[in-house]
Amino acid sequence: PGFAWCLSNAVPVTIAALLVTLVAPVAAGSGIPQVKCYLNGINVPFVMRAKTMLMKGIGVVLAVSGGLAAGKEGPMIHIGSATAAGLSQGRITWCGLSSKHFRPFRNDAEKRDFVGAGAAAGVAAAFGAPVGGLLFTLEEGASFLFQRLTWTTLFASMVSMFTLAFFRGVFSGNPFKFTPGGLISFGEFDFLECYSVYELLVFVVMGCLGGLLGAFFVKINSMLTQYRQLNVKSKAAKVCEAALIAALTAASSFALVLLTVDCRRIADSNALFPLQLTCADNEYNSIAALVFTTPEKSLHTLFHDPPDSFSLSSLYLFLPYIFTITCITFGLSVPAGLFIPSLLIGATWGRIIGNLLNKAQPTLFPDPGKFALIGAAAQLGGIVRMIASLTVILMEASGSIIVGLPLLLTLVAAKYTGDWFTEGIYDTHINLNKIALLPWEPDPFSVKLRAFEVMSCPVVALDPVMSVRDLVKVVRGSPHHAFPLVQGVCDPARFVYGFLVGMISSQHLALILKKRAFLPLGNEQVQQLKIEDYDNAYPRFEKLWEEQLMALACLHASLVEGDMHFA
Repeated sequence: PGFAWCLSNAVPVTIAALLVTLVAPVAAGSGIPQVKCYLNGINVPFVMRAKTMLMKGIGVVLAVSGGLAAGKEGPMIHIGSATAAGLSQGRITWCGLSSKHFRPFRNDAEKRDFVGAGAAAGVAAAFGAPVGGLLFTLEEGASFLFQRLTWTTLFASMVSMFTLAFFRGVFSGNPFKFTPGGLISFGEFDFLECYSVYELLVFVVMGCLGGLLGAFFVKINSMLTQYRQLNVKSKAAKVCEAALIAALTAASSFALVLLTVDCRRIADSNALFPLQLTCADNEYNSIAALVFTTPEKSLHTLFHDPPDSFSLSSLYLFLPYIFTITCITFGLSVPAGLFIPSLLIGATWGRIIGNLLNKAQPTLFPDPGKFALIGAAAQLGGIVRMIASLTVILMEASGSIIVGLPLLLTLVAAKYTGDWFTEGIYDTHINLNKIALLPWEPDPFSVKLRAFEVMSCPVVALDPVMSVRDLVKVVRGSPHHAFPLVQGVCDPARFVYGFLVGMISSQHLALILKKRAFLPLGNEQVQQLKIEDYDNAYPRFEKLWEEQLMALACLHASLVEGDMHFA
């Protein structure tokens, strides 16, 4: 049975890894770092393509069904963003379909707003938290905030949640009954209706502990990611690694259950089908209730089962197990989120603290599930370093408003404790992928720096009037997406580059080159580009730019006399 268990886990994960590595490599991981970069003005190639979205959806189903310590929440955010990006364009390029009614949305600003709304819709569908989805977009993504974006994003989140509720009713046979909540629900917490002042101090300490464990998680995962970047490069190696980790996860879970004997009365379990395994009749194996089930059900068990449902020894063994497999899983070439595994890690050590306090003072700390929830929030906050959005997401998922203050205090303590040691997991992976994302706050040492000290040299600038030959010579191979137009004396040795009179993007240059909008110097019949030309080319300017430069390089001899005029 052990071999069959490992094989049943490895096969779907291997298929997921094959889909990602061969079809859409950018679909690997949670997708939140890429969405965050996109919303902040960085073009991550292929991240919003339909192919990426499709592979993300199929891959996350296979990865989760393969037993990996992976969540579907991050991929849902990426899928929501890619769906919104595609809908905003109103075209299907591979079959030539395009609607003129979507032309006003074919620009970076409108598409960015759609992507932000799609990310919020993904959060709302995952956790049943529309307000949390709005705050997630504002806190993690949107650099440009205005009133219309706020209410449209909230509207998209609401529609997403109610669409999920409608289809839940359809599948349950009652399409006119809306079932609240998202795909992940924490259940009702009766014990959250009240808490004491002294418990707030415990929550803050747990937040600090979550920040420390979160920083440790980020550091270990960062080192592992760097090792993968150096040594796991080929597609075959990435697929084999994913299959190996899946088999290792299955084997270790099987061994953990066989080596741990923690039998409890079935009457003490809230599970519909408790696993007996090596236990006697009318008993169930408590650690199997955590291992041989989905992470969401394990989380629900830690939150709601009675105080004596788990022995401390079982939790002591389960904690390093789930921490380790989550750390090595995040970064595989499969679609995999981090929210639920992180919550499960925190709920485990939070449950340990709750059990210890319950044994010491049963009357003061009657229910350890409360501390499991706070531990889950602390661990997730210590890893991802979000405050406002996580507070509201967890508050909406738990269905209790009164828990807002404890969650907020816990997440603030977790974030600022973790920030002493490392950045959050998403910012860390952005840096590891060498994506130049500007932080929210400037470095304190940048106060004394002057602009030219951090700029690349020499300045790549264009003249308002220049030959095609000179243009190709200047911009070919340049990584910049826009070029300044300057007039006047240019002396790079003295850092003098003339006067700035405008900017032109590589997108417009690509269109000018494609339409051959250049003519002999002195000819006043300037060819005007139409807005339809821009709409038809959007958003595939990178490919168009490369094609035009390559074509001009091949036709260089026939174009050396041509001049371009920038109006």
